[in-house]
Amino acid sequence: MNVQLLIDDIVRQTTVLIAQLSTSTGLRAPLSHVADQVFRELARELDAQGVRRKVVADMFGLALRSYQKKLRRLDEGVNLSVGSLWQRIYADLSEGTATRSRLEQRYKTHAPEQIAATLQDMLQSGLVYSSGKGADAIFGLTSDADRAHLGAADRQRMLKDLCWYLIAGGTATTRAALAAELRVDVADIDALVDELVTAGQVTESEGRFEASRFEVPVGAERGWETSVLDHFRAVTTSIAAKVNRPVAADDDEIGGGTRTFFIYPSHPDAAEVYALLSETRIKTRELWRRVTDHNAKVAMPDKTDRVTFYFGQNVVRGVTDNAEADDE
Repeated sequence: MNVQLLIDDIVRQTTVLIAQLSTSTGLRAPLSHVADQVFRELARELDAQGVRRKVVADMFGLALRSYQKKLRRLDEGVNLSVGSLWQRIYADLSEGTATRSRLEQRYKTHAPEQIAATLQDMLQSGLVYSSGKGADAIFGLTSDADRAHLGAADRQRMLKDLCWYLIAGGTATTRAALAAELRVDVADIDALVDELVTAGQVTESEGRFEASRFEVPVGAERGWETSVLDHFRAVTTSIAAKVNRPVAADDDEIGGGTRTFFIYPSHPDAAEVYALLSETRIKTRELWRRVTDHNAKVAMPDKTDRVTFYFGQNVVRGVTDNAEADDE
């Protein structure tokens, strides 16, 4: 197995996902910290696997001293990056309102269309308001109180969903473990966990939490971020587990499979292929509910197996090629 080629392509595909997420809500999410975050997370994981720091430094192409110095700088939260256009306009508007034409003059190195798109992103995010139309439209920052309310509400909602998700999956079952996993203070999640307990979504016994299920209903407008994280974790953890046993067999309990179909509307199997996602979703949802309902009624043994099944489907219109199949 050519590990380097595999790593290179996984990184490439992951950056595609990050790029999509960074613009998914119309907001140009700042990405200046991503490279440093990847470095820090890789270093932390290699350390957890018992790889000596001198070896890790060599893997990054750094001398040990340079590696340690970089880690210290990142742990101290030093950010030496230059702000994005979005960040610069935000800082500009924090000093007072401005017309679009004034902003275009101030940032002449950027096309007017880029300025307009950035302002539109900020409007949709609720961080900016506008009055008027065209080049003379005036833009200003939403009040501190309103921005704080919007940002805090979104953050609390997502933290609450993530707490429920981590508890249901058994990843974190105490307040301290949840705070460590989410990298926040325990005080930030105390009230959220209490809400989950009050709502019956989570139970607490002697300081440990349990949840028989975590579910984001199909069609829900909120909670999609946690669903994306759940799916991504399922795929990556399954692949990571499979790396140590790369040969596939039909009776595998760990692994995955990919099938690519090339069809057209009049193809005799078109309807069945297009329905794979919906049919699999219905089948697994029914099975999952039967299992969780049974577990809620019967005492669980001390040790249980956690089986994560992932599936997904994408359709790209108007391509021609040969069919592909792959099993992990």
